[in-house]
Amino acid sequence: MQNRFLLTILSFLIFTNASFGQDDSNSSRSSYNKIYFGIEQDVLPYILSGFIVTGWAGIKKTRIRASYAHANSPKFFRKKNIDFEQTRATGLNVEFFFKSEFEGFWVGPGLGYWWNRVKNDAEVQVRDFSSVVLSVGGGYNWFIWKGLYISPWVAGHFRLTGNKGFEMGGELYKPMLITPEVSLKIGWCFGREDKKKVPKKH
Repeated sequence: MQNRFLLTILSFLIFTNASFGQDDSNSSRSSYNKIYFGIEQDVLPYILSGFIVTGWAGIKKTRIRASYAHANSPKFFRKKNIDFEQTRATGLNVEFFFKSEFEGFWVGPGLGYWWNRVKNDAEVQVRDFSSVVLSVGGGYNWFIWKGLYISPWVAGHFRLTGNKGFEMGGELYKPMLITPEVSLKIGWCFGREDKKKVPKKH
């Protein structure tokens, strides 16, 4: 299951690069139908001593975004008697915009695969488990210079699998069924920075 999910994301990224590299000089093709490519960084994983790798491709008002993130849960977010909790997550999201060129409000669902590791502080017991996660989120892309934008956003992540409890140190540990998230993305949309009008042929 894990290998299949990673293969899907890898195939998506290869397709994205191939699509972006195609010749877009055909005058019959409008800018509205142009395939855009972008990269993003989310500040939250870095705040949580982790990192994220994100890329997306889109056309018209719809984009597909693939990501891999690694983060550690802060103490106030962890359950009682849990000394350490780490999450590695892959995800594939479809996001819909109300304006063209991926500006303004967006909403969309996503499907992810999370690997979690937790450690009990009393007996130093370590447990690994994984989950298939359904995500629903939305935000706002605000372009501040050419292709550079910031995007405040919110999301809810629902565990479809891996949500059953298990014993750790004589106590029941049960993963959160719904995980809320609020953060800020910083991104770049390739192609948007070139706004020069092409002269019409007579």
